[in-house]
Amino acid sequence: MVPFIILPPMPLDGFGDWKPIVQIRDRYEHRVNFDFDKGLADVTASLHNRVRLGFEGELPDEWKVRVVYQHSYSHDWTPAGNFRFEKNNIREAFFSHADDQGERFRLGRQPIKVDNQRLVGPNDWDNIGRTFDAVRWKSGGRGAGWDFFLGKLGIAPNGEYSKNAMLGGIGVRNEQRDHVYLFYKQDRQFGLSTNVYTLNFVDRGTHRQFDHTLELSAQAGTTPGGDLQAWHGSANVGMWFSPNLRGYVETNWASGGGGGTHTFDNLYPTNHDKYGYADLQGLRNVRHYAAGLEWDPPGPFEFDTSCHTFRLYDMRDAWYGAGGQAKFIDPSGASGRNVGSEWDIRGRFNGGDDWYLDAGFSLFMPGSFVNSVQGGNVGNLTFGYLMGGWYFKS
Repeated sequence: MVPFIILPPMPLDGFGDWKPIVQIRDRYEHRVNFDFDKGLADVTASLHNRVRLGFEGELPDEWKVRVVYQHSYSHDWTPAGNFRFEKNNIREAFFSHADDQGERFRLGRQPIKVDNQRLVGPNDWDNIGRTFDAVRWKSGGRGAGWDFFLGKLGIAPNGEYSKNAMLGGIGVRNEQRDHVYLFYKQDRQFGLSTNVYTLNFVDRGTHRQFDHTLELSAQAGTTPGGDLQAWHGSANVGMWFSPNLRGYVETNWASGGGGGTHTFDNLYPTNHDKYGYADLQGLRNVRHYAAGLEWDPPGPFEFDTSCHTFRLYDMRDAWYGAGGQAKFIDPSGASGRNVGSEWDIRGRFNGGDDWYLDAGFSLFMPGSFVNSVQGGNVGNLTFGYLMGGWYFKS
């Protein structure tokens, strides 16, 4: 952890209030049998520390400025050896402007979130996260209105960053947060270009104690493998048993196959809390089914639990992880589509508005696809974590 100094608020004549930003997060993770092979000793552990320091202040004419420096440090213990990773960067540095409906304009390095972050989000579970050097304009505050952004990838998780990656989007939403967006992703790596257009639609509704969310996406463009034609669909139906207890069923499908020309591009999402906490599944070439309970009683505690089943959409395409990388593949399709199932449980203690403790456990049981690709002798994977965070409040 790097040393830091907490600066007091700095009121300046004609400028309004200035406040320091201090955020600290530590997480310990423990995984057993990460490669599913019972014949190999495979216990890994990781310690992640993240410190964010900065300030935000009010400028004349309803303008604001926000700057946040980030120091991230990870230490991994694996059967192959111990590894350390450390990175320092400017996470945020932007000017913003607001009117009587709230913030409308941002210019500079910033996190970009769109709705539930299934396609575009800061991926803040990762120790580095993701921000863009971008311009963003919104109308209507938090209600109905338009949204436009265009930017270049600024900082991103290891293995994802590309100095040529760009993302743009334009969308319209109503008061219920239903929306239609058109996203454009461009990248060029190793002399190969990717250009992807994604049309995304979200519909929400409630009826008595029930609620639903439906999300659909269609993609077209070009990839290094050829012309892209892909799609995704998600549906969640919930029932409120009480004001604090909700049960739900959910399914997520994403196309795959065609040598990658039908494999859905998950863009720049926050996947961690959507397809199992063990982060073994992304929104690519998948048929995902889930059911769960979310309990948020009065007081500082909240809990959730869920069960998941994962199947390949196209048996000849790969199983893709939460970061979009291919984990296993059988190009013949002979290994079938049953990837496996996962059970998750998570609890959180909120210590007021400035600190929290969070813990979770996941059990992943591999299916016939993993068993076939690995040649048998596979075992269950377990994942557990303990995380704490603290925020300075002026």
